[in-house]
Amino acid sequence: MKTLNKAVLMLFMISAIVAIIGCKGEGGDSSVQADLGKSIETIKSEAAKMDVETLKAKAVQFKNAIMSKESQVNELMEKMKVEGGATKLIEEKNEITAELEALMNSIKDLKVRYDVYMGYLIEKKADITGLSLS
Repeated sequence: MKTLNKAVLMLFMISAIVAIIGCKGEGGDSSVQADLGKSIETIKSEAAKMDVETLKAKAVQFKNAIMSKESQVNELMEKMKVEGGATKLIEEKNEITAELEALMNSIKDLKVRYDVYMGYLIEKKADITGLSLS
């Protein structure tokens, strides 16, 4: 019975995490969300016309969104670890794995767009100090 209660509690916690992550969107920034709806070619075309300050602002927005998603990935990875010597239920691991996959795809999309803005900043020989993802 104790194990069943723990399993139910874990499923509830995972559901809450998924709901919270889903509500945050792509880093919580409507500009980032809007850019994710655009093709890469459109973003490149728009970025080519932007001044350095606008490009920096876009790069910062995407950097923050990427870092937020990476933090969420780290939190979910912690949940995948073995707790108390017992392995998590397979269903829980499958749910977490699916969420991790969605987050990783989101990070990939964010990085592609971030790279566009960073590329134009570098092309314009702008100071990119502090804009690195590492």
